[in-house]
Amino acid sequence: MLVHYGRKRHIRFSDKSHPALGVVSAVIGIAVWVILIALCMISYLAGGASGIAVGAGGILVLLAAIVGLVLAVKCYHKEDIYMLTPAMGTFLNGIMIVVCTILYFMGVA
Repeated sequence: MLVHYGRKRHIRFSDKSHPALGVVSAVIGIAVWVILIALCMISYLAGGASGIAVGAGGILVLLAAIVGLVLAVKCYHKEDIYMLTPAMGTFLNGIMIVVCTILYFMGVA
């Protein structure tokens, strides 16, 4: 990779790579957000009476977010990796777990 610092050119080499578990975690994080938004739209269009299928989908979203968070946390123990995908997976899946927990407590009340 060519990096410009003023007038000089420097070449920087790196052995780092994106960990596979981090990429999977980030993909799971994006997918659960898309699915939750779709489930919320379905529930809204049904007037809040969308049935058990949407509720089961919400539980599956929560379980997938937990799996994604566990995969992301496993990546933090590896060396010489880029931290972008594990951090993104941790953020997306962690926030999803909080959002699902809040939605479930609101539904119970």
